Amino acid sequence: VMGMTGSGKTTFISHLTGPHAEVGVGHSLSSSTIDATCYPIPCPSTQRPLYLIDTPGFDDTTRSDTSILQTIADQLTALHRARRTILGIIVLHRITDVRLAGSAVKTFQILRRICGPANYDRVVLATTMWTDASFSLAGREAAMARQ
Repeated sequence: VMGMTGSGKTTFISHLTGPHAEVGVGHSLSSSTIDATCYPIPCPSTQRPLYLIDTPGFDDTTRSDTSILQTIADQLTALHRARRTILGIIVLHRITDVRLAGSAVKTFQILRRICGPANYDRVVLATTMWTDASFSLAGREAAMARQ
């Protein structure tokens, strides 16, 4: 799970893992996720857990995007060495951000290069913080989706 700092990555994972997992959700303006951390989610259909990786956010308050990408790359390398299959990447974006920041655009460009054309369809963009969005913004997004 990737995205900008404060986009709700840890909260998203916390909702999926349920109350039994100790997922540290930050509520301040500074970044709280420092390392990439794996969280198992029970998957009844396969009898095996599905793992979500909480990653540090881009546009971090203390680290460069290059450092964050290195942290994510290290985690992905470790998963590859352990013969784990990466099924996809979820990129979260705050719906309240009416524009994509420069670092968000760079993130998508990097993801496109990392995944390559054959796997880019496994990258999903999801929007968060709909409860904070004004009704007019929600209506605008719904209208855009219909077009």
